Amino acid sequence: MAAAVAFRGRVIDAVSRQPVREFELEFLPHFRPGSPVPTAQSYRTKDGRFEVRGLPDGVWTIHTTARGYQRFELAGLNVSSSKAMEELSIPMRAGLALRGRVFDETTNEGVGAAKISFREAHVARFEGNFRNRPATTSKADGSFFLDGVTPGAVRVEIVAQNYVSRELDVFVSPKAAPLEVALSTGGTISGYLAGTDGITPVAGFASLRHLDENSTNGRQSSSAGEFTFNRLTAGRYELVGRGGSLSGKREITLSHNERLAGVILAMHGNHNISGVVSGVRPEELQRVNVFLFREGGQDVHSPQSTVDANGAYALTGVSPGPVRIVASIGTGRKVTKVVEMPDGSDLVVNLEFKRGFSLTGRITRGGKPLSGAAVEPNSLTAGPGEFLTQGAVTSADGDYALGDLPDGEYSLIVGYSYLTASVQVSKDTVFDVDIPDSQLAGRVLEEGGKVPVVGAVVGLIPAQPGGNGRRNWTGGTSDHFGQFSVLGLQPGDFLLTVYKPGFELYRVPFAYGSPISDMVIPLRRGRGVEVRVRDAETGKTLSTARALEFLRGWTGIVVHLSPDQNGVSYLPSGLAGSSLRFSANGYASNLINDWNGEQLDVSLQRQSTP
Repeated sequence: MAAAVAFRGRVIDAVSRQPVREFELEFLPHFRPGSPVPTAQSYRTKDGRFEVRGLPDGVWTIHTTARGYQRFELAGLNVSSSKAMEELSIPMRAGLALRGRVFDETTNEGVGAAKISFREAHVARFEGNFRNRPATTSKADGSFFLDGVTPGAVRVEIVAQNYVSRELDVFVSPKAAPLEVALSTGGTISGYLAGTDGITPVAGFASLRHLDENSTNGRQSSSAGEFTFNRLTAGRYELVGRGGSLSGKREITLSHNERLAGVILAMHGNHNISGVVSGVRPEELQRVNVFLFREGGQDVHSPQSTVDANGAYALTGVSPGPVRIVASIGTGRKVTKVVEMPDGSDLVVNLEFKRGFSLTGRITRGGKPLSGAAVEPNSLTAGPGEFLTQGAVTSADGDYALGDLPDGEYSLIVGYSYLTASVQVSKDTVFDVDIPDSQLAGRVLEEGGKVPVVGAVVGLIPAQPGGNGRRNWTGGTSDHFGQFSVLGLQPGDFLLTVYKPGFELYRVPFAYGSPISDMVIPLRRGRGVEVRVRDAETGKTLSTARALEFLRGWTGIVVHLSPDQNGVSYLPSGLAGSSLRFSANGYASNLINDWNGEQLDVSLQRQSTP
């Protein structure tokens, strides 16, 4: 007896709408205990049609690949043997091939088994599903062939065992020359952590921050304080060490493939922060942890502490400057304070978990219980950083329960995208939410055609001024069909905003009154306005940065800035008139008020580690 048909579909060219006759489907289950293993199936057809049989019930991601086309990703496909699915139409966008060779820069011999992957140039290295990007592997002679590459500007990543990984900015066209990629074994920094005398070894933790690339990694030292960092690129590094109440740092400049051994990091004594965490039940004390972070900065290993039977904690070796102290109960409730650590004395900071109220209810969608949905409380009255708490996940019946919420006004974020109406919590409160199946839905297409735009951010900002910088963005992201769906809309006037890097910003006034299911939004290709974001001290371009829009008192879109090989990123010209806050990990932010739409050169001041 033949296995049951899970679903049917047809693979077509996104422009001509003609069938794609040869293709492969890869089936990736959403992980859960006992998940089936990923499988793949190849098809040769006359009309692009296919049937999938015997696929177990569950949630799947389907990748469709074909020679000369970009990979199509269908995420969150719910397969049920008890429910028939409509035939899927899979529009494939044209892709190009990238050829080349990976070799050892010293011996010129090919490097086999290197992984070569790509992403669109505007996408950050660890953004989205970065572990499952389209990729190929080099042959023994180092040669490779990568099909289905997005035409235009992409970033190619090459990873090989025992070599330093490389990223290259490549403009992919039908006539692009083969890539020649030289890999090096990289440099090394090794040494040990020492006490205040600069001699006595101290066991602890060492972290190494690449100041030019704004990346950090760290590791525990040996019992003799020894540390080693391998496969390093040339550039400026900050070495930070901690051991007991001691800490220290020094800057190191490493040349290409340089082996720097015998580095001694002398540490000095800092002062401590101590205090008492109160408002915690006795049975919760053993789950309380207190962490310290450099405010606005980046640090791999910051001081942390547990609490004793009285709730007392101590954070040792804290250097001067603004720091954020966070106390958490397991992965649940958190309380935080930002303080200024003085230079020359200890500091006492007490943290209190204030008893609050419960917020419970049932989440439904179209009147039916919504199970397994994340529910996050969003305080509308607390200041920035004052309210931190763990959310909940709905039960099989759609029920949720949030505890110990401080008196105030809240909305709920359901499933990371649906923003509910507000609710006042001044006592134990029941708040049921019914999410409509769709309120605003449609497709984002390239202007003048039928090609879907994948990964466009669609959102709405209230048209009326207000917000005091509060985020009130409601929206979603277009999928591989170009389809989007926006939930959580209340009738009113908005600014409808759609953006994807490489396209012009689409922004129009939009009056919402009743559900819309077939909106078509055309995006016109456009690079944007040049912007450079630099380290204020060195003048070097930062490898990653962000620009957050402020418009009429509301926060708008976030543009992730990934510079090309010339250090240039791009902002959509449609943001002219908005204020923009530029930021990067480890740097203080810089606010540009009422941007005039012209080229920008922004400097960010680096912040010290705790």
